[in-house]
Amino acid sequence: DSFGRRLTIGVEEELMLLDADTLALAPGVERLLGPEGWKPELFSCFVETNTPVCETVEEAHTELVRLRREVSGAAAREGLAVAAAGAHPFSDPEDQPIVQEERYLKMVAELGPAARRQLVCGLHVHVGMESFDECLRTLAAVVPWLPAVLALSLNSPYLAGAETGVLSSPPPRR
Repeated sequence: DSFGRRLTIGVEEELMLLDADTLALAPGVERLLGPEGWKPELFSCFVETNTPVCETVEEAHTELVRLRREVSGAAAREGLAVAAAGAHPFSDPEDQPIVQEERYLKMVAELGPAARRQLVCGLHVHVGMESFDECLRTLAAVVPWLPAVLALSLNSPYLAGAETGVLSSPPPRR
């Protein structure tokens, strides 16, 4: 049984690491890791933060602000800046180093060039439900809102520094 307390919330936020001068994506997550709630993602230019399980939205917000502040401070000490965005407007996915962890190396080996299409940051909100039935009722209430949520999740009209001509551009196929 993976259900628990009623309506708890946890948030994962992926943040970009940037060169503080040029604002281009910059590798460096390996130098920042250590504090609880921080972990690497596929690319070395991303850091993922994770709130603890929170009882209220206000508590989750407080944790997100704390995590962003801590990551920003650690990044600044390394000559980096931090950005929360879906996709970077001009850095090329092909130029970004992969984190040298077995699961990421295996992913790149299995997916080949398609793995580079993952150069996007996400924000994942996990809502704890008391029961499976409550989860289904809540999902039924959310479904009509999915088009609006999808519209809010659009990425950038730019890709590797070029305007794509569309409002939301996926990473390139190579």
